[in-house]
Amino acid sequence: YQLGNTYLRLDRIDDAERALAESLKLCRQADDRVRESQNLVDLGVAATRRGDWAEAERRLTAGLRLAHELGLRL
Repeated sequence: YQLGNTYLRLDRIDDAERALAESLKLCRQADDRVRESQNLVDLGVAATRRGDWAEAERRLTAGLRLAHELGLRL
């Protein structure tokens, strides 16, 4: 998660998406739902930077829904 987030801050979108996708996979394997929601939101942010609005909406909605289910405040 941290690596992908750092790449996002550096505007290295391709690297960010790769790192976040791998992190999302690992979070799901470990059942780390908090990080899963964070990864989904960050993948949504990355999609907005690419101009892929449909993907952005899908990822952001999933991440925010999960955060809400967990009682998280983003």
